[in-house]
Amino acid sequence: MTVGEWLSERQRSEYNERNRTYNSNNRSSCNTDVVHMNKAELVGRLLMLLVGFAVAMLGLIYAIHTQDVYLGILISVGGVASMYVGLPQ
Repeated sequence: MTVGEWLSERQRSEYNERNRTYNSNNRSSCNTDVVHMNKAELVGRLLMLLVGFAVAMLGLIYAIHTQDVYLGILISVGGVASMYVGLPQ
């Protein structure tokens, strides 16, 4: 086993230990690298992405059409940050 294989195996096991979820019927634990979300969290994250995209575009439009370029860029950065928060871990 090389160092890269050991490191990737260690990172994978640490990820699985932190994000371990169980089925409702407790058949077995989920040891894959899939992020599990309930419906409410999924809808919230999708809304966060869409609102962030809209705010980023509005900030860009504001920067182009007014004299406050820095404020428009700042609004756009806030929208991109909101989109980043809405992405899965």
